[in-house]
Amino acid sequence: GNIKPTLDAVQGHLGLSDAELRKMVRRMPQIIGFSFEGNIKPTLDAVQGHLGLSDDELRKMVRSLPQIIGYSFEGNIKPKCDWLQQALGLDSAQLVELLQKQRVLLGMSLDKSLVPNLAFWRACFPELPDAELSAKVVGPNGPRQLAQSHGRLQERAALFDAQGIPRPLLWGKAAYTDERLEAWLAKRASASAEKLT
Repeated sequence: GNIKPTLDAVQGHLGLSDAELRKMVRRMPQIIGFSFEGNIKPTLDAVQGHLGLSDDELRKMVRSLPQIIGYSFEGNIKPKCDWLQQALGLDSAQLVELLQKQRVLLGMSLDKSLVPNLAFWRACFPELPDAELSAKVVGPNGPRQLAQSHGRLQERAALFDAQGIPRPLLWGKAAYTDERLEAWLAKRASASAEKLT
């Protein structure tokens, strides 16, 4: 069938080793159904051109986020890039840096996660001017806070509200498992109980 030519073309285009190619196919088996010239190459070229990536940077991005090959550039990737740049006031180099830190941002839904998450953090830090909030989001632990499920963020905010814990303290906890967050809450509760005695 036409599977091998597609995979050979992807491998050649990105300069992937056999192991890297196998890993990519395992993580994104539907790539087998795509046409290299029809789907894959135009998307890769558009991403590379739009973000001004070197071949090496493009290869790294695809290696860690193979799903990017299956996205439509105009319908999916470009709107997210444009929104991130505009909402966070980034130049193209800063956008690339952000996406390299947290490539899953490209896999998140703009309407269901990214936009409401940023609005959530804006509400948590009303005293921060936009530029400072943007710097926080782009900072070392920031991208993860944006790249989490909005539903999960809402559930955790409700948990904090119920215990009278200020919502800004949710910042930096996106990577916490539920167990780790519960342990953090328990520790906090016992510390404040000690203060009262």
